[in-house]
Amino acid sequence: MPAETERVTLRLPVNLLSDLDRFVESGQYMNRSDAIRAAISDFVRSRAKEVEESVAARASLMESVDKSRRLRELSEMVAEKVRAEIEEQMRNLK
Repeated sequence: MPAETERVTLRLPVNLLSDLDRFVESGQYMNRSDAIRAAISDFVRSRAKEVEESVAARASLMESVDKSRRLRELSEMVAEKVRAEIEEQMRNLK
């Protein structure tokens, strides 16, 4: 069963379209759509690893940001407790 498709409209420079038509005229592709699908498929395959690495790097960065935020919150809590203890000890010294 063929994959579900969706129509996409795009504009191409005339010279690029002429180049594309030569591929169709040579018999390498049935029509412009087939040639464009093949080109997009090649592009996606060639960039898939790069995209996966980018997604993984972003996830790692977000995890680091989250850890940093939690550490900052904990350090602020500790600092507040230390301040409160120091104030309490100062009151007891009076």
